[in-house]
Amino acid sequence: MIATEVKYKKTGIDWMPEIPEHWDIVRLKNVSKIVNGATPKSSVAANWDGNINWITPAEFGNEMYIGESIRKITKTGLQSCAASLVPIDSIILSSRAPIGSLGIANVELCTNQGCRSIVPANVDNYFLYFLLTIQKDNLNVLGNGTTFRELGTNSLKNYKIPLPPKEEQVQIATFLLQEYHKITRFIQAKQRLIELLKEQRQSIITQAVTKGIDENVKMKETVLGEIPQHWEVRRLKNICRFKYGDSLSSKDRFDNGDFDVYGSNGIVGKHKIGITKAPCIIIGRKGSFGKINFSESPCFPIDTTYYVDSDSTNANLEWLRFLLESLRLDRYSKDSAVPGLARDDAYVYRAPYPPTIEEQIRIIEHIKTETRSLDITISKAEREIELIKEYREAMIAEAVTGKSEL
Repeated sequence: MIATEVKYKKTGIDWMPEIPEHWDIVRLKNVSKIVNGATPKSSVAANWDGNINWITPAEFGNEMYIGESIRKITKTGLQSCAASLVPIDSIILSSRAPIGSLGIANVELCTNQGCRSIVPANVDNYFLYFLLTIQKDNLNVLGNGTTFRELGTNSLKNYKIPLPPKEEQVQIATFLLQEYHKITRFIQAKQRLIELLKEQRQSIITQAVTKGIDENVKMKETVLGEIPQHWEVRRLKNICRFKYGDSLSSKDRFDNGDFDVYGSNGIVGKHKIGITKAPCIIIGRKGSFGKINFSESPCFPIDTTYYVDSDSTNANLEWLRFLLESLRLDRYSKDSAVPGLARDDAYVYRAPYPPTIEEQIRIIEHIKTETRSLDITISKAEREIELIKEYREAMIAEAVTGKSEL
């Protein structure tokens, strides 16, 4: 039990300036074994189709545990690249971007070269896991490289951590596990609520952009089903053109700039110039392909995206944004290794088209009115998740540095 009258000592380490006097500071190599990952040749059939779990950073989720892998290797494959099996309860850490993502192995496994496995020896594995969950920023700083940042084995081995007596480690870990599971259940409930609200929101959007908002309008039968009689069916290529985003590496971005930089998944930074007009639709091309983002201001979409602004469509851009969301462009990818949306594939999509800007604007206003309360509830739930995650991180930091009374 951590007592309130405990005495503290200075550490000289920024992220933990002081710890209880009876705790130690050790290097990771003193309390665990660090195991490097490796990758056998994919072209050799004998290396694959085995029963040994082979984990990559892509398989790290938001859950604590890492289990069965997507791809499994054979003993031959394991030997061909000198990979090592690590036991259950080992901590698996991503050593390449995103450096610091981690989980606990609940099956015996090996990893690719983008991971380091930490096999606890003289430390409680859950205490160490929780400690490392708050170290992502610190570990990322230790990464080196130009093409990609990588956390080296020696840097990880020599990383300093606080270490209480074993009894306190177990006590801290037990407390954090209980609280972690409570918070996880709360987050999962909120995420499910958000999913349901977004489904309801999308249903409103899809109905408006495919059937219109006038209940009394005459309908006609088309290849898309019934649409208002005065609407047209157009292929997407006849509604808009997708422009390619431009190349802009992270080191070339201007962090104090006024223009948002968009990747496929949303805003990824700032820059001093924009390359689009406003407003602008950004469509994921690689990675989160088909995802739709919308910018009210000029911006800089990078080369993993397409974009549409007023130079490449005659339609109202807000209406077009809602149309693209309803088309679900994320359904198809020609590249299974790196999911991507081919522009020509998108262009063949058929869509219902209200022929006047005035009607498109009426549809936008209807959608905004009907989804306003949903948007407010979604934002509130998302904020609650952010706050509980901030609380969880603060709680963990207090516990693993001996600042909280359990």
